[in-house]
Amino acid sequence: MKRPVLVVVGLALFVAGCGGSSSSSTTRPKAPAGSKVTSCKTGGLRATSVDCGSAREVMIGWQHSHACALGQGESRGACSVSGFRCQSVRTDEGVSVSCARPGEAVAFIPRSGG
Repeated sequence: MKRPVLVVVGLALFVAGCGGSSSSSTTRPKAPAGSKVTSCKTGGLRATSVDCGSAREVMIGWQHSHACALGQGESRGACSVSGFRCQSVRTDEGVSVSCARPGEAVAFIPRSGG
């Protein structure tokens, strides 16, 4: 007789623990410990663990690469530039680009819109 009671109590505790959480945690990835995000002064350019000069080179490389250009009607794309893997997404405001390699990241919004 004790076993059904334990199952009922266990289920009640499980259900009580589901939902209703007031936690405000997010699933956004965090930068590696000690890394610094730098806002460069060009086109919304942001660099993590990369200097602005190198980040600009990645941005310019992306802008000049035919492999990185989004085709007509494409909403997403991917390519490689200077050892970074870049992903682009078309939004209502233009194109948002994120490029990364281990421990480093570059993000920007190109002027041409892709």
